[in-house]
Amino acid sequence: MLNGPGDFTYDLWLDCGGAMGTRRAFFGIQDAGGGNGHIQLEVNTSNILEAKVFTGATTWTTVLGATPLTLNTWYHVAFVRYNNTLQWYLNGIKDGPAVGFAVQPNPSSGGCFIGRPGDYNAFYFVGYLNEFRWSYGARWTNNFVPPNAPYVGGGNGSDSFTKLLLHMDGVNIGASFPDSSPANKTVTVNDQYRTFTTNKKFGMAAGGPNSPASGLYIVHATGDPDFIFGTADFTIDFWMNQTSGGGGYNMIYDNRPPTTQGAGYFTIYVNPSNKIAFGNNAVERITSATTVSIGTSTWFHVAVVRFSGVTKLYVNGVNEGAAYADTNNYLGTQNRPIIGNDSYGPFTSYFVGFLDEFRVSKGIARWTANFAPPGAPYW
Repeated sequence: MLNGPGDFTYDLWLDCGGAMGTRRAFFGIQDAGGGNGHIQLEVNTSNILEAKVFTGATTWTTVLGATPLTLNTWYHVAFVRYNNTLQWYLNGIKDGPAVGFAVQPNPSSGGCFIGRPGDYNAFYFVGYLNEFRWSYGARWTNNFVPPNAPYVGGGNGSDSFTKLLLHMDGVNIGASFPDSSPANKTVTVNDQYRTFTTNKKFGMAAGGPNSPASGLYIVHATGDPDFIFGTADFTIDFWMNQTSGGGGYNMIYDNRPPTTQGAGYFTIYVNPSNKIAFGNNAVERITSATTVSIGTSTWFHVAVVRFSGVTKLYVNGVNEGAAYADTNNYLGTQNRPIIGNDSYGPFTSYFVGFLDEFRVSKGIARWTANFAPPGAPYW
């Protein structure tokens, strides 16, 4: 397991239990000779945090913290790569200067160890480590409140209400879309929907079409009950970046059966005026005030939320359009929903652009008022 060219996060709690004033590595990947490394994280001889991110077998970029750690004290530590910048965080506060890093870390074949610098048999960490986590994606991009409980059964954004969570991560022009929700759905690619590393909001990649018939769908013979919302609360949220469009309907989420309208089905799409919209029974029920920027690097966070029989649309955390009095009994059908294209045709009105952090939640209204959009991937 190695970091690719995208963002990543290492975070943990640590307590220096001794050997102050010496090098103490708490994580590393490198070979037994101390070279051909990938990454090394340590408390250095000045008792501050230090990272070495290798650019070659014997070359690396050094990133230093600023705050000396003290004996027998627990600290939350995070080392984050975000948008080609490396940064330490200590107890949720940026620690030391950010350092630019625009290349892929050296793909070392050395061993991966917690508590020492890889296969290299030296610089053991003396003390205690807890809640060690390694993630693709930048979990934090600014100061934050450190976690006050163990990471269990999901976390920020993934819980028992989460029925689908697509990070859209993968290799460039990849065709794998694993579901990171507790429901662990099988997501099937139609035609040439792919992951692209060239344009993403978080993590390694985002999803997008490689042909007009591209899209994703959930395999189920009669309709997956996790996507049959009935009259209950629900939330669908995602990041979108539209690269082309205008003059048509760019479908993002659609649960209609083929060639069927009805009160029991709904759609989320960009309309011919480049407004984000929520539709039901062939009627556009909510239309955003925001006009989507086409062909730019602008990402929009979109959330459709039903709470106590009222559905609202949020764009970048702001409620837009008129609230829709929504007591519809939402149904399901075979191999639905479809993401990134329509299900009425099906696969005839595709979303031309990229989607990231696509989440479907059943039984919960994640937001009921304006909010700050998430600044990191869900986990």
